[in-house]
Amino acid sequence: MSDASLRPVAARLEELLKTKVLFAEDSMAADESVAALQPGQVLLLENVRFYKNESSKKEEERLVMARKLASYGDLFVSDAFGTAHRDAASSKSCASVGCRVRLVDALTLFT
Repeated sequence: MSDASLRPVAARLEELLKTKVLFAEDSMAADESVAALQPGQVLLLENVRFYKNESSKKEEERLVMARKLASYGDLFVSDAFGTAHRDAASSKSCASVGCRVRLVDALTLFT
């Protein structure tokens, strides 16, 4: 497991939310996990920084990823508050394809 993996975050979220947090190892292939979600369940996607499209200089590559992320639901929550200004698939591009992006400060979540 990479040091940048969000798997440990899933465990902490379970504690904070007092509910099981499911984890998708592959953020770009989480369709089945998303489809299986029941009301009230939480699914945490693996760190999107592992994908080249996240920070691609080519807008179309970012949009491909953004469309995939947007297809998973109505709201995409990102803790990348400090990088929200960048042309990244999970922030600026995701919002441009109709996904509501909620940026949160991770420090406030885990303190």
